[in-house]
Amino acid sequence: DIVCNCSKTKKVYAKINNQGYACVIISNTVASKYLKRKAIDLRLPIMKRKWDEIDLCYVSKREKALININQVRKMVVSGYKQIDIMKQLGLSKTTVYKIRKNKL
Repeated sequence: DIVCNCSKTKKVYAKINNQGYACVIISNTVASKYLKRKAIDLRLPIMKRKWDEIDLCYVSKREKALININQVRKMVVSGYKQIDIMKQLGLSKTTVYKIRKNKL
């Protein structure tokens, strides 16, 4: 629950396998990156063969969209026009319009 709340993802379910160990599968890249960063910050021992596969520099489409939404929202509140937002952020007219229509 803590991981899901902090990384703003859906709930992850754990189960006990045949050997009695807890098994958790986290396929969400946002949650995986969050866990890796926390493990590194807390200096926890981690299995390199598993955690090396998680690229902390990778930014998914969803993450890019959230960044764009936040930037457009700030610029609209600051009084920028749609054309200025498009030029500064490199977004299309349709994208800026949809963000303004749906997220503000």
